[in-house]
Amino acid sequence: ARLHAASAGLAAAGTSPMAEPTRLAALAVEIDGLRDQLAGVILDLAKSAPRSLITQLAATVNGVYAADAGAGRLWRLSGEPFTTGALTTGVVLERGERGVGGPLSVAAQGEALIAVDDQRKVWRAEGNLVADVTPPDASRWTAVTAVAAYDGNLYVLDAQTGQVWKHERSGARLGPAATFLATALPPNAGRAIAVDGSLWIGDQTGALLLYRRSPLAATAARSDLLLRWTGQPLRAGGIQAVEGQRALYVLDGEARAVAQVTRDGRETARVALPRTLVPATAFVVVELPRGARVITAHGSKIVVTALGQ
Repeated sequence: ARLHAASAGLAAAGTSPMAEPTRLAALAVEIDGLRDQLAGVILDLAKSAPRSLITQLAATVNGVYAADAGAGRLWRLSGEPFTTGALTTGVVLERGERGVGGPLSVAAQGEALIAVDDQRKVWRAEGNLVADVTPPDASRWTAVTAVAAYDGNLYVLDAQTGQVWKHERSGARLGPAATFLATALPPNAGRAIAVDGSLWIGDQTGALLLYRRSPLAATAARSDLLLRWTGQPLRAGGIQAVEGQRALYVLDGEARAVAQVTRDGRETARVALPRTLVPATAFVVVELPRGARVITAHGSKIVVTALGQ
């Protein structure tokens, strides 16, 4: 409340003919910094890349990675982002370097990363090695809405066609696209995917859809899933499903919440996200012995929130 009043006072002071613009600007920066501290912001990438806009997050044992479509970079955030907030940044991919376009999406596969850029190129990064693994028919995608990786394969949600394209790993590259949904979604209905052996899709209505493939089928069919929320029902704007993790995680950016959900659809925990920031555009959850850490991206800002057991 005091920061809100300070901002209003600053705006009023700015109308005075005796106002000092430099001093007013410095005070505005100070107010914004305090507001970010209250919201739990541990990093603002716009301070080093002014056009920063994070579109997707992923995590490996080596750190958290942010696909930044605004700045055209894939960032590596390392250090102790889950506890102390001491964070360092590095650039894994950058637009214009080695033929890389602007990274749009990123997915983790073990210790490796799979990133898709705005030129429909696919890059695999592991350690200090970065390789172009673009499948031969990437032009078949009409849009790259979201990607997921599982068992060395790449899954691309193409919202315009309503299809999920599966590319199996073939040697050092990815093979041609195969349709993975037995029945395509309506055009522009899909918005998020995750794969952990099953395929999870969040659609534009906020519904969470489950697809499974039988051993004898090449495509996946929709399975029944009943979500049982303990509070206000959430809309699945983002999904995390990782093999080996005990739960699914669902992001509802507009409701400013992330929920932990069992694989049969029962909510077991929920954490509130800051309401003073723009809605979360991406998230990733890291499970630790003392509870999970929810890492969310709000435009260019990174926030870490504890989700206790």
